[in-house]
Amino acid sequence: MDPDKRPCPARLRARCAAAYAAGRSRLRAERGSALIEVLVGCVVLAVATAGILNGIDGAQSVGAKNKARSVQATLAQQDIERMRSMPVASLDNFTQTRTLNVAGADYTVVSRTDWVSDKAGVVNCSNTGAKAEYLILTSTVTSAATGAKTVTETGLLTPAVGALSTTTGSATVQLTDRNGLAVPSGVPVNLTGASSQSATTNSLGCAVFGFIPVGSYNITIPGYVTMASSSPATSTMQVYTGRATFTPMQVERSASLRANFVQPSGGSMTASQVIWDRITVKNTNLIGGEKTFTRASKATSVDATDLYPFLDGVGVYAGDCAANDPSLYSTNYFNPSATRGWTALNPGDALRAVNVEMPMLRVTVRRTSLSTPTFVSSKVMLTPLDTGCTVTATQSAGPFTGVASRVMDIAAPFGRYTLCASNRTNATDSTTARRITTTVDLRTPVPGTPNRATALTTGTTNTGTATAGDCF
Repeated sequence: MDPDKRPCPARLRARCAAAYAAGRSRLRAERGSALIEVLVGCVVLAVATAGILNGIDGAQSVGAKNKARSVQATLAQQDIERMRSMPVASLDNFTQTRTLNVAGADYTVVSRTDWVSDKAGVVNCSNTGAKAEYLILTSTVTSAATGAKTVTETGLLTPAVGALSTTTGSATVQLTDRNGLAVPSGVPVNLTGASSQSATTNSLGCAVFGFIPVGSYNITIPGYVTMASSSPATSTMQVYTGRATFTPMQVERSASLRANFVQPSGGSMTASQVIWDRITVKNTNLIGGEKTFTRASKATSVDATDLYPFLDGVGVYAGDCAANDPSLYSTNYFNPSATRGWTALNPGDALRAVNVEMPMLRVTVRRTSLSTPTFVSSKVMLTPLDTGCTVTATQSAGPFTGVASRVMDIAAPFGRYTLCASNRTNATDSTTARRITTTVDLRTPVPGTPNRATALTTGTTNTGTATAGDCF
């Protein structure tokens, strides 16, 4: 039957069924769309809310920082007025750091004064001839509450007539390091003499003293040394009435070294016998070109302290007289490529190690067959022959069971020596002692010859070079 010719109720039911089926199909296709729309709406609302809250927080934060900066400015102004109320004499090189708490926030207040000349401006290293006439007062305030931003206020203070004596002058001390650059700011500079004064260096390495009594002053820089390797660094200056004095000083943080005595390369003698009690440090900028350091007794090392760290390093040798200097016999002995006798120094070095060579001599001591051929003790001594050299080297052994010979190692700085060897057949009876002497040359070659050796035989009578008695 033609569907269009069916009875009306049947056609209506068919159309309703078709419409229902189409509606269900469309609903299945759009399933979840409403939920997505709700979620998108929530996200948009959350973003909008966060933006509004951030805007409120930002406004509050800006307001808090602005308030804190206002507090900073107020504290700086109050600090300027505080300094104005202080006696002028107490404002000379005045620096002070304070921490103040306002409404739960900490503020750091740094106060400073600088002398100023009308003609030259701030009295500093660049204006070495400027005479101080009035003061610049500076107050700098910082706080974490403002993100570490600073507020700085300045003011001028002109000393009243009669506030400062007419018998005063100004002084500037300029400190530079070994490279010729300004030392860090904050290095203390002390004056003693006509009065006692203290100041710290500024960013230019200068300590300025305004309106101090005229007269002679000693300058002291704690913790620093001069090229003379004296600690603390010192100098002198004279302050004149109504004039500015400028004193430059080249200083540096001190260094130290430890000289370890060693025998010539390839040597196989007793290392513990390579001992001495003094060294000399060489550099052309030292007073006299060198400086000697000693210790109370002979040991395998000697320390040199409070040294200026010269850019070209230092040479080091055992001994304290000209003949001990190995560069007399080898002109290129002290050089940066040397493994012995030279070292570089840096500011602050602590006991930098350097090997220092000493010639060694192995002495075989015997006794002649004309007397008792064995002995129970022996001694060896090196006495310097060169001008200005006075320190002797000694070595002793015994008592021991009688022997026909005894080998003894002894070390000494470069130079010429009288070598004495002695022995006894009775350790407690000096009348049994016999000694003999000869001359030895420990100057060349340089570096020293390893394992030098000599043999000396003592006798019973004062015949030839043999005599009665001990070497020491």
